[in-house]
Amino acid sequence: MRTRLFELGIDWDGQVERYYLVRAPAFEPVPTLTWEQLNAEYVTAARWWTLDELDTSQTPFAPRDLPALVRELLREGPPSEPRDLGV
Repeated sequence: MRTRLFELGIDWDGQVERYYLVRAPAFEPVPTLTWEQLNAEYVTAARWWTLDELDTSQTPFAPRDLPALVRELLREGPPSEPRDLGV
């Protein structure tokens, strides 16, 4: 879980991000929104990543240490309590 607050002019706003480990059979992700709607939300792609791709990618991830977190989840399973993953 990640909670971030940020200032927008004179107001504060924020977001809470939750990450889940879900095991599912392989399938091609097909968004229900149009690409125009997704692009308006700054979504530019939907795809699966292999662990090797995560390790070697130059793409900035959020959280930044996503490859290490995925390895830990696969090795140890999910934690018993939600934890703050940082930025």
